[in-house]
Amino acid sequence: MTTKQTPGKKRGTGSGLDGPPVVTFTTDFGTGSPLVAAMKGVVLAGCPQAVLVDVSNEVPRFDVSAGAFMLFAGTRHFAGGSVHLAVVDP
Repeated sequence: MTTKQTPGKKRGTGSGLDGPPVVTFTTDFGTGSPLVAAMKGVVLAGCPQAVLVDVSNEVPRFDVSAGAFMLFAGTRHFAGGSVHLAVVDP
């Protein structure tokens, strides 16, 4: 498996393993949706010490390009080892 370096981020600037795991969420569900809470519940059930960060749950519905931009812009400065969960239904 190969990994692609995030533009603007230097390799070796943090493994993300020094603190609790970080999981970000980027979705088109909307802030009023129970689906975001359900996903967070599943993550916390498996990893109670996780730090959960909402990048955005207001991606325009079905707009995969906007979701990709939000994901890139909102997560590029997180430490290596962070998990970025994105859901935008096409």
